[in-house]
Amino acid sequence: MSWSANELSGLVAKAARGAGAPPEQAARFAHAAAVHLSQGREERALKSALDALPAGPVVELYQYFTGILCQVDQNGQAAGQVPATAPEPLIRSMAEAQPFALVAFAVGSDGVWITWDMSRPNPAPPPGRCAISDDFAGYLTRLAARTFVPESDASRRAGAGAGLLDND
Repeated sequence: MSWSANELSGLVAKAARGAGAPPEQAARFAHAAAVHLSQGREERALKSALDALPAGPVVELYQYFTGILCQVDQNGQAAGQVPATAPEPLIRSMAEAQPFALVAFAVGSDGVWITWDMSRPNPAPPPGRCAISDDFAGYLTRLAARTFVPESDASRRAGAGAGLLDND
């Protein structure tokens, strides 16, 4: 099934929130997922990252990235190493989804070395359409459904839904 990158990002963000990711990491992961899938990379790495929430690469890699991005050298570059705690294609997708130009990505025995040029915006075009399997779409939908307020009289009394007087 083919999805627009925006539709897919929205679903992945809701799925990540349903799995326990904080809002900021869920939004960033959603963009990285669109990049990942638009490059033809496997759904399995995304599913593993979502299964690991509320910890795992969705949260941990962005903490490492933030540490690296806060240390800019005199040439406007931020470089550092992240441990290989996730599959390399997922780390690459998450690095490529950053707003800065990725200038180096090297996998070593002790982790992944990444360099961004902080003086240049990310030159990659936004992803267009992404193909995902029906199974993966169902998996994302089930995780996203965890964010819904339960349907009950108690939740309606607390303000959920359109209310009893809204009939237009």
